[in-house]
Amino acid sequence: MARRKQRAKRRQLANGTAQFEKIEYTPTRIELKLDGRTAPESWPSVSLCMIVKNEAKNLAACLESVGDFAAEVIVVDTGSTDGTVEVAKSLGARVKHFDWIDDFAAARNESIRHAQGDWIFWMDADDRISAENLVRLKNAVASNQADGYFCSITSRHTGAEAGTRRLPHFRLFRNRAGIQFERPLHEDAAPSAERLGLTLALTNIEIEHTGYAASETALRAKAARNLPIIERALAQSPGDLFWRYHLGVTAALLGRTAEAVEHCAAVAANPPATLDREINLYNAHQTLIVGQMQLKRFDDARQSLARAQSEFAHRQHIWILAAAVHLALNAPQAALDALA
Repeated sequence: MARRKQRAKRRQLANGTAQFEKIEYTPTRIELKLDGRTAPESWPSVSLCMIVKNEAKNLAACLESVGDFAAEVIVVDTGSTDGTVEVAKSLGARVKHFDWIDDFAAARNESIRHAQGDWIFWMDADDRISAENLVRLKNAVASNQADGYFCSITSRHTGAEAGTRRLPHFRLFRNRAGIQFERPLHEDAAPSAERLGLTLALTNIEIEHTGYAASETALRAKAARNLPIIERALAQSPGDLFWRYHLGVTAALLGRTAEAVEHCAAVAANPPATLDREINLYNAHQTLIVGQMQLKRFDDARQSLARAQSEFAHRQHIWILAAAVHLALNAPQAALDALA
């Protein structure tokens, strides 16, 4: 009986659906500024783990940027038809196949299951790492100062909110039992590492993510792919504001404006700690105001704007939105004042 329970738990961990007991723990987080100029003479073995689908055009540049950091590369393919598998094999990767089940955590857990290195580092095919940050990665695993490291993922956005955004991701960690990815979308291994009482470090390692530079058509296709995953997650955890946020911004991309407004209003009114304030929460406010404008709910937009201005007065685009709201309310002088 005990062995059957253990096997069932391992299956849950493999597909990212395990439910954990609520326990009190005090995670240890430190901050490290790593040297990006002088690499160590040696470092522990690292397994680069990736999941891909139709990434033939991106994969080579990603792997080339990693250089000699990884002792092995594991590529889990979820159904490519564009030659991705052949490209991966030609670059020396070990390729494994995984049937896509609308669960990114499950696919990532399959990738780390095959890792033989002392450390695991994971990337997306549209990630790139510079030579300086590669040195920082080597110094991280050689330092033995932490059990896992957060990297700053930088992404360049175009349009009204053009610029570079940075968000910490838990990308590098020891290869040990118990560290598993959780959540079927926006998957994360940090919570499982913290439950083990491990020391995690915030670092100055930067990884460039090029995915947000994609066309609007590509972004909408990604949103359509993500939508059923988010809806299923929210059905399993009704009222979870993390999933309501992602459903709101995804619905907005797909033109489901009323739905976007409903969910983003809930998030703006009661922001959860699981969302980044400067990126996710700001985006929720922005999506809410734009949606209310599209629905011609101008008085609602004015009220939402007042709350957003109190939180994000330092964000330039809030004042551009303010001008648009005031113009819709036939207040041209207020619009000019917002842009002054």
